[in-house]
Amino acid sequence: MKRAVYILIALFALTYGYEAYKAINQHLNDRVKVKTKGVLSDITDDVKAVPLETPDSGAVTNIRRVRKDGDNVFLISNNRLLHYDISGKFVNHIAQDVAEKNEYIRSYTLNVERQQVIVIDSQRNILTYTYDGDLISEMPFPHRWHRISALEFHDGYFWATAETHVKRNDDVYQVENAMYQMDEQMNIVFQSRLHTADVGRKELLNSGYVDELLAGKDGLYAYTSPHSMDFLLKDTLHILQQEKIPSLHAGEIFGNGCIYQVRRGERFFLSNNGFTFCYDDRNHTAYNLSDGFKDNFFGTGYISNLQPVDIYGNTYCYLQESRLYIFSLKA
Repeated sequence: MKRAVYILIALFALTYGYEAYKAINQHLNDRVKVKTKGVLSDITDDVKAVPLETPDSGAVTNIRRVRKDGDNVFLISNNRLLHYDISGKFVNHIAQDVAEKNEYIRSYTLNVERQQVIVIDSQRNILTYTYDGDLISEMPFPHRWHRISALEFHDGYFWATAETHVKRNDDVYQVENAMYQMDEQMNIVFQSRLHTADVGRKELLNSGYVDELLAGKDGLYAYTSPHSMDFLLKDTLHILQQEKIPSLHAGEIFGNGCIYQVRRGERFFLSNNGFTFCYDDRNHTAYNLSDGFKDNFFGTGYISNLQPVDIYGNTYCYLQESRLYIFSLKA
């Protein structure tokens, strides 16, 4: 009797998986328009140009980790955490003492509720600053993680993804990735194994590195930039079949933190790494752009280095010749 039940369950799983595969491929073949050229007006209605003042420490290049809170814009440029207002006027350096000690800024996040900037330096110190750049506190990081890959402050908690080296048999160490929810004193509230999202195929995704943490309406997830566009469309369509982002919160049905190769916006799913992939869920249009979107607002050329400005992946930016261009995706 038990054997018969197991066989029925296996047949059901195979049938369901096959039907889902057919549905995705039918959707791909019959409804999705695939474009190899695109312009920024395809995904946004307006782009704001912010000419960045040059600070005394030199030109702003190689920007990463742009975050915006109201009229405050923060970014990292060549190991400098710079604070601007929305007009592009330079306000101040944050964590200038880190660079003076020949250390580097590993990561930072904003506590917008308290208007604070929390920095983790290369010595694993947590430094908390006001938006004016005044140091509030400094403490060593309390957890013995091998590497912190991403850090965010969201919904009253710190969230992080990190690697640990776990000793197995025969003195062999294994790398484990996990997501952590922490209070404002960095005490762990909840943690969960981190794994690649189910995309309906056997090929392993690049899950060794997390680029950033992002939020959806149902939870937080990790994003890792892909190395190619080969499977991004099929993977995205499969992700769209899922009802929600597996949540990190304890007690949820989905207790595992997930890694995706696309940033999940309300309408657009976007990914880039020297190229740009974008899927418009409303118009069922996929953009496979080897050279990025063409800037038809300011004529700055092709843009393939889009970076999110908010944790929800609905506002993006790019830098061209010391100008920061910010835009929101179409609703």
